[in-house]
Amino acid sequence: MSNKRRNDEITKENDKTFLEDGLSTNEIRETIKQLRSLYKKKSKEELEKQFPFFTQRYNMLFELAITDNFNQEYLDYFLNKRDEIINNKISSEEASKKVGQEWFDKFVKIDDDKYKKK
Repeated sequence: MSNKRRNDEITKENDKTFLEDGLSTNEIRETIKQLRSLYKKKSKEELEKQFPFFTQRYNMLFELAITDNFNQEYLDYFLNKRDEIINNKISSEEASKKVGQEWFDKFVKIDDDKYKKK
């Protein structure tokens, strides 16, 4: 086995292990649901104390969940990709490329037809 292939396999396994060593996708969804129901009633510090593991392990998700800008559709999209990686349907590298392209097309790409001179 070549070094590159061996390194790719190690990286793939490490990525999957990183995803599996925390909460399940359903546990993440449930925790965010709880945070969403509490974030206007409790301070950030109180929520950090109530959800210490989530706050530390999933800090970005914690921060998003306690803002008014939270978007459930985007969360579901990313959690579905996470499940695909865990279930070996796609590698983390493939998921990253796919997400990057889809989000570029959605938010950045210019519709050339709109801007063509008539």
